Amino acid sequence: MVFVYGPDGSFLRHIGNLGGGEGLFHYPTSIAIDRKAGHLYVLDSPRLFMLDLQGKFLNRIGRSRGGTGEFTNPTDIALSPDELLVLDADGSRVEIMDLQCRLLRRLSLPNVLRSQETGLGVDSFGNIYVSFASASMVRVYNHDAALLSSFGYEGIRIGEFNSPTGLWLDSTNHIYVADTGNVRVQVFQLGVLNAVTQQVTATLH
Repeated sequence: MVFVYGPDGSFLRHIGNLGGGEGLFHYPTSIAIDRKAGHLYVLDSPRLFMLDLQGKFLNRIGRSRGGTGEFTNPTDIALSPDELLVLDADGSRVEIMDLQCRLLRRLSLPNVLRSQETGLGVDSFGNIYVSFASASMVRVYNHDAALLSSFGYEGIRIGEFNSPTGLWLDSTNHIYVADTGNVRVQVFQLGVLNAVTQQVTATLH
């Protein structure tokens, strides 16, 4: 299920069935919210649901579990102002769709480090961020899937990771990394250097 809480942490409602039986979802792993349109996207691998914020079904792509469909093994979703991104095939590609879930293009990620647990985010410049749990790093790609930079490596000190399994970016380009193995969230301030170097920097905030 998806649980909905108020700003004060009070429980409001749930979306999906509580307790056994056939529900809307089988195993939801990631959500994204389009506040402007009032849409909720739920990744229920290998399916993607689009609902309104009350849980009313609007659209679905991908086949039921056990079948073949548009996705191979999607692990995370992220939302930009006009596109929905799905990290698929164990982190080896990104499916880019419009906000009605129509496929626009696929980006194959070069030099991929395959991992079952990968996180996805997009910044205000359109750069794509992928966290790799097995390598304890975050890689940054541009909109054409060219590798721009990476940061992090295995360790327990500040700025190091141990199995980063999820990430999220806010409107001011802060990146929040779920440093799962170290039982913490680390926050970085992103900055983009000049167009000649085409590098993205991340400073611990």
